[in-house]
Amino acid sequence: TAAEDGAAMARQREESGVVRVSRSERAAASQIPEGLARARFFADMTSEEIAGFIASTERRTFGEGEVVLEEGKEGRSLFIVTRGVLRVETKGAAGGTLRMGVLMMGDVFGEVAFLTGRPRTATVIAETGAECLEIGAEAWTGILGRYPRVQKVLEEVHRERARFAADAILEDLRRRRGDGGV
Repeated sequence: TAAEDGAAMARQREESGVVRVSRSERAAASQIPEGLARARFFADMTSEEIAGFIASTERRTFGEGEVVLEEGKEGRSLFIVTRGVLRVETKGAAGGTLRMGVLMMGDVFGEVAFLTGRPRTATVIAETGAECLEIGAEAWTGILGRYPRVQKVLEEVHRERARFAADAILEDLRRRRGDGGV
């Protein structure tokens, strides 16, 4: 399983400081989307490690306008964008749609529900054709065994996301007050 592979690789790295990479992982390294290796989620990984990470996830593709995640729904996975542009929106205080941001290559999303067990806090829609890596709970356990620092990166993303959400909500309230709304 992915968890066993991750634990074995972690032991190997601790014992020798080196991780053996299979031929299939080396071949997969050439299939890393250009630019993804520079994303902060992968910053401390070699191309072989990134390829191994990608191999332990599921690739999902989405057409333009397709809903990737829906606010209020259960979420047992998180995603990393590998291609395309996605928009993030939520319900505003007045019931309208509040645009929270845009996601592009290397961005992580879905982490709030994944980390907390709460329902999805936003809706994510593909603005263009898009591809994402989907990471479920079992794969995440294996990934943590291989790349323990990704937990810290994910927690940093979670904190930043909370700050951005608070800023967007405050801006929405200010805008509505300026329009005589609140």
